Amino acid sequence: VQVRVGDHVLGNAAHVDVSQWGGFFRCARAIARMYRVAPNQSVHYYVVSDSVAVRRAAQAELGAAALTLPVVNHHVSRNESGMQAAAAEHWLLGLCQHFVLSLFSGFGRTAAARSMRWGAVFTLNNRGNDTSACTNPEPYAHWSSSYPPYI
Repeated sequence: VQVRVGDHVLGNAAHVDVSQWGGFFRCARAIARMYRVAPNQSVHYYVVSDSVAVRRAAQAELGAAALTLPVVNHHVSRNESGMQAAAAEHWLLGLCQHFVLSLFSGFGRTAAARSMRWGAVFTLNNRGNDTSACTNPEPYAHWSSSYPPYI
C-alpha cells in the first residue's frame, strides 16, 4: 500500500486527516480476500507513505499485519537519509504481490513495474475515497507519459 500525501508532510509531524485515507486500507483488505489461496494463509500489508500519521493509521487499522519501516521521511533532495529511506522502501515495495497505489505518484508505480507482476496494480485517487478500483486491477498496457492524467 502506497499513500502519497504530499511534500508538506516530509520530515515533520504535519497534521493529516487520516480518515480520508481509509479507502487504501479497505482496498488492501478486499484484495487480500480476493487473492488469498487458503483461509489460514497469513497476509501482510507493506505500507509506504510520506506521512508518519498515515503509517500509524495503517498500523491501527490493519494491526500487526501492517509492516512499515521505522523511518521519518525526508525529501530525497534534502539529505542522504531521505534518499536511503526512499531506496529501501522502493525496493521492498517492489517485492510485494499486489499494489494499492496513489494515483498521483510515480513512486509506487515504478516499484510495481519492477515486480513484473501483470494485473497486480490497483490505483486509487489521492483521497482513497473511490475504492471501485479495488476489484479491477489495471494492466500496464495503457501506461504512457501522460499517465496519470493530471487535472
